[in-house]
Amino acid sequence: MLGATATCGVHAQALSGAMPSGMMVFTPEEVRIEAGCSSPRVERLADGVVIPIATICDPSTWKTVSSPTVACKGRTIDVLGVRFRGSEVIVVAESLTLTERYFHVRLLTSLEDAHGPLAQVDEVSRIHWCTDEASATTAQVVLPPDSCREARQFAAAFDYRTPLSNRILTNGFSFYVRMAGEPPAHFDVPGASDDLRSSFGTALTIWMSALQDNDDLLTPAVRAFVAGRTYKSTGGYSMLLPPQVVRLSCPHAATFIVEFNFGAGDTFPTTLGTLMLARARLEGRTIALNLRDVDCFRNMLRFDNSKRLALRDDRCVNLLPVLTHELGHAFGMDHIPESAGTALMNSQLSERGTVPTRLDVAAFVATLARSITGAAPGALEFRASEGLLAPKDWVPSPSRSLGRVSALK
Repeated sequence: MLGATATCGVHAQALSGAMPSGMMVFTPEEVRIEAGCSSPRVERLADGVVIPIATICDPSTWKTVSSPTVACKGRTIDVLGVRFRGSEVIVVAESLTLTERYFHVRLLTSLEDAHGPLAQVDEVSRIHWCTDEASATTAQVVLPPDSCREARQFAAAFDYRTPLSNRILTNGFSFYVRMAGEPPAHFDVPGASDDLRSSFGTALTIWMSALQDNDDLLTPAVRAFVAGRTYKSTGGYSMLLPPQVVRLSCPHAATFIVEFNFGAGDTFPTTLGTLMLARARLEGRTIALNLRDVDCFRNMLRFDNSKRLALRDDRCVNLLPVLTHELGHAFGMDHIPESAGTALMNSQLSERGTVPTRLDVAAFVATLARSITGAAPGALEFRASEGLLAPKDWVPSPSRSLGRVSALK
């Protein structure tokens, strides 16, 4: 049974935003230093404290300044003030996260997040901010020119913590769509992105449901993970809440990059008689879809009487089994040889292998038990054996020139 992908009905789970974990996390109350200094520690922030980022590991360089008393008709709250290099404007923020490469700011005066290069952050301070209308309307958000600003994303029980040894599996997934090559004029980028969002979430649901339906194959750790995401009502109903997925418009905080490849580079082979639908970085966070040779991918959550998914309609390939297969690779799973039996992780897509079989589940459980960090989002490096092949009767006609085709044979 597929678990629920929506957030309704989950009463005990708070909605949280898609912000990454970081080396250093600032809130108005404290700074939590996980890495980057000699040892992890938590420092409480006093009123008026100003922290130079360049010397954050040396508290003796921190300074405290007094702010002038200003009449406030509203309520005064403690917030963060972030100043970027080359600017005197203080950006008011709820929180600031610093990773190895980027800053991530949760803006206070708008329901938005901002991201950019770490080197652009000059200093952080704890300040008092007045909530009256005049202050709210005059608060400026001046960001470095190479930063990115986006609407804040929310999902139920969402965070980037890793519950198992396999660190690619997180409690929440976010992805960014990258274009490789030039899409044709008629290509519906927003529609394709919406289908990708739906398929990504449903693909995770399919993998989690396969674990739930094959309890006898689970390790104690995986069984505890599934139990921890299963919610039961007093009436006896249960709901599996798989890791939720959000689509970001900035790449900086995304845990996955999905590439719409329209023929750029050598990601997909140009061998006559071969149609490769997609590829994924093994033990990584990057998936490429072949939109050079496939007119369109579409989310089709439609099962037949044998509980199999349709492979395509008259024009589009069903993205759901393709993405479910590629997520298996991303987690660290190899192809399962056809000689071993029918599986979603066979090297060729088939009508019998559109959802995980027990062969897939056993391989998935073993993969989740391994200590895997995985490549960073955006890194594409393939082995010769990787790539999901289409059924043989889908191969474009030899009379067609190699490149994009509008229909499959």
